[in-house]
Amino acid sequence: MTPSSKVAHYTAMTGLAAVTSATFGAEVIEASRGLPVLVDFWAPWCAPCRALAPELERLAAETEGRMRVVQLDTDDSPDVAQALGIRGIPALKLFVKAQVVAELVGAHPLSALRALVAPHLPHPAAESLAAARRLAAEGDFDGALAVIVDCLASDPGSLELAVLRARWLAESARCDEAEAVLDALPPAAQSKREVRRVRALLHFRRLAGDPSTDAVRAQAADAITRGDGDSALASWLERVREGGARRAQARDDLLRAFDWLDDADARVAPARRRLAALLY
Repeated sequence: MTPSSKVAHYTAMTGLAAVTSATFGAEVIEASRGLPVLVDFWAPWCAPCRALAPELERLAAETEGRMRVVQLDTDDSPDVAQALGIRGIPALKLFVKAQVVAELVGAHPLSALRALVAPHLPHPAAESLAAARRLAAEGDFDGALAVIVDCLASDPGSLELAVLRARWLAESARCDEAEAVLDALPPAAQSKREVRRVRALLHFRRLAGDPSTDAVRAQAADAITRGDGDSALASWLERVREGGARRAQARDDLLRAFDWLDDADARVAPARRRLAALLY
């Protein structure tokens, strides 16, 4: 069997497209600038390669429109395999924007293949999600929430969508609804930074809107959600320094503020050190 007929034969067996040295640049490197491309490096004599093929077909069917799955025969295109450091087959490499972002060697079940590609796939409702973000940026949280609910209908297990829904509910002062969304997330998600950040927002929104909150604390809570972190942090640190009955509240507010602010925020590390010095 000639190389070209061999590729055609195997492709007909699997239903997956074949690429070669001649087409790799266009069908993998350039194509990955639009959609992720998963390349299966195989050879016709490789039994594990044949075992992996049905799982790849299932993955290709599941991700159709969001990713391409192709195969390259390492016997026919050894130059590509060598350039990419392929030492054992089957080998999978996922290309995104012309770069390898994930890889796996050996025959694996469909669950492992899903886990490999999931972080790199475009969201099934990417355009709708982008529209929702634009609405939220313009302050139209009701409009953003209407779009996000539709997105969740097509991807109900998405943590990203659930967190956005909770955040925009909180921004709309619908704190109880936002908390219910967060509480419904699985236990493993509760410690994630994006979830803790929305819980911090809820904490500050409730403080700012509660008439029983003292004026200084309410002003600081409102300030940090409006982007005035400097005055809020200074206010809480001063209360910790003063001691008294409100010291524990100020400490709690500061810890929530550290969840709300980005880790890269230059104010966080000095405020943490100052808090530690005041407490200990």
